[in-house]
Amino acid sequence: MSSLTLVNLANFDVRNELDRLPEQKPSADMMRRWLQLPEDICQALDRGVVIAIDEFQELGALERRGFAPFPLMRAVWQRHERCASIISGSAPSLLRELVTSRHSPFFQHFALFDLEPFSTDDAVSLLVESSPPDRRIAPWLAKRIVEVVGWESVYLQLVGETIVTEAPRTTRRRSSRSCRGSFSPGRADCLSTSQTSMRERSETPRPLPPRCKR
Repeated sequence: MSSLTLVNLANFDVRNELDRLPEQKPSADMMRRWLQLPEDICQALDRGVVIAIDEFQELGALERRGFAPFPLMRAVWQRHERCASIISGSAPSLLRELVTSRHSPFFQHFALFDLEPFSTDDAVSLLVESSPPDRRIAPWLAKRIVEVVGWESVYLQLVGETIVTEAPRTTRRRSSRSCRGSFSPGRADCLSTSQTSMRERSETPRPLPPRCKR
C-alpha cells in the first residue's frame, strides 16, 4: 500500500482500523466492523471491489459455538454500495437452500449461477495458456492430461503447476523431448509423476485412473 494510499485512508480513520486488526479478539461487534471495513476502504479510495468467499457453507459451523454469522453478514452487506460479494462452495444443495429458503437470512440476496465443468477445449486452453513461455505445456500433452485427469479445475491446476515447476526426470536418462516422442497410453511416465504429486498435495483427493502399465 503506497504512502499516498495511507494518507487517503487516514482521512477516514481506516488506517487505524487496519493497524489494530491483528490485536482484536473475535466478537459479534468486531465481526460487524470487519465486514464493514472493505466498504469503508472502497469509500476512502473511491473504488469498487468484489470479495469472493469459497466454501461459504462452512461458516454455518460457527452456530454450534453459539454464534450465527449469516444474519450479521446479511445485515452489513445489504447496506454496501461499493463492495459486492460472491459466495461459492462444494455443497451446491446447501448453498441453493441458503439463498432460496424464505427462512434464510440470504433469501433473494444473491443471484444463482451454476458453474459447470470445463469443456475439453477450455481445459486444454487453461493448461497451455497458463504455463510460462519457457516451459509451455504442449497442446498434445494438455489434451492427454484432460483425458486422464478430467475437467476439474483444481486438479488441472495442480497437474499443470507440477509439470512447470518440478525438474525433469533424469533417473531414466530420458529428456523432455524423448518423453514427448514416446508419450502414449502405454508410456505415461511424465503424466504419472504429476498424478502422484497431485495426490500428495491435494487436501481432498479424488480417485484418479490407475497408472498406465507398460
